[in-house]
Amino acid sequence: MLRCSTEQMNDLFVGGKYPRLCYIYKQNYEVKRLTRPLHMHDTMAEIVLVFAGKGIYRVGSQAYPVNAGDIVFTNINQHHELVKTIEEEFGTYCLGFCDFQRPGLAPNMLFPEDSVFVRP
Repeated sequence: MLRCSTEQMNDLFVGGKYPRLCYIYKQNYEVKRLTRPLHMHDTMAEIVLVFAGKGIYRVGSQAYPVNAGDIVFTNINQHHELVKTIEEEFGTYCLGFCDFQRPGLAPNMLFPEDSVFVRP
């Protein structure tokens, strides 16, 4: 388990101001193929936790294969979409965060633009 002191957590965010959770919801797509259209969020960053199945997640101009257990990060104003290419269940938890700033980044950016946005 990752443990951080309050001081370490405060160093992650400008002014020690932690992100505000704007929404959390569960998406569960059954056995049909699916494309969740290309979109972006102009007020928040998003973290997606894949809990079932596999598919392709496009972030910016990059396409990443995703599987159950993967985490996808998208910054504010960053185009992204989900493509489910096989007929099996696919499920995610989506969490939107806003009102934060990380040192050296613009407001509501989780990582620099050239980062890898899927973590297994």
